[in-house]
Amino acid sequence: MEVVLEGADNGAIAKEPVSPGKIHYTRSLPLAKALMPEVILAYSMNGEPLSHSHGFPLRAVVPGWYGMASVKWLTRIIVTDTAFRGYFQTSDYTFWEQRDELPVQLLPVTEIEVKAEIARPALHEIVPTDAIYRVYGAAWTGESEVSRVEVSTDAGNSWEQAQLLGESLPYAWRLWEYYWRTPAQPGAHTLMARAADARGNLQPMQRDAHRGSYIISHVQPIEVEVRKISASELTDAYAI
Repeated sequence: MEVVLEGADNGAIAKEPVSPGKIHYTRSLPLAKALMPEVILAYSMNGEPLSHSHGFPLRAVVPGWYGMASVKWLTRIIVTDTAFRGYFQTSDYTFWEQRDELPVQLLPVTEIEVKAEIARPALHEIVPTDAIYRVYGAAWTGESEVSRVEVSTDAGNSWEQAQLLGESLPYAWRLWEYYWRTPAQPGAHTLMARAADARGNLQPMQRDAHRGSYIISHVQPIEVEVRKISASELTDAYAI
């Protein structure tokens, strides 16, 4: 069984397959997922009614899944015992995948894939030579939990384990940090971070083109320049 969520936003699909007039933005959830206690219908946020851009007067919130599942401006909820084959989970918000021995199939985008991102240093940041530099960021996953984060300072040739911060909470980011002893000699360096979850999934190194632009879970390289810098530049380099 499935729960179909229909929003007020609508329009005609001009590209093939062309829609028969205007259609509403609609997505479905398996009944088991819809009945999980963390899946809610929200009418307020931080003690205030939802803004229009956040889905006023009512929206779904589906933790662990990508945002297209959290339908805004809800107008109808339908429970059905047949598979829902709406446009926004069969033609759009989909990706190709090969599973086991089955033929390649087109699947709807659903659960968030495991991923870590570096918040600091920023891309092309200048980092001081011969210093202890705090590399930090966040990691997240869908319905599992982040089990580890690794950091590379040599473009993925070697990896060191980062320190996970705080406690693990369901459907929440996990902050992490790694203290990097920067080289004594100036030069360009590529930093990377990758995460793994409790299910054994490891963040991929390369982008999967078949996942389009909806699932961007591969490792993102951060290029920095290590060089001798002045005291004023050092303050800037360590600013948060």
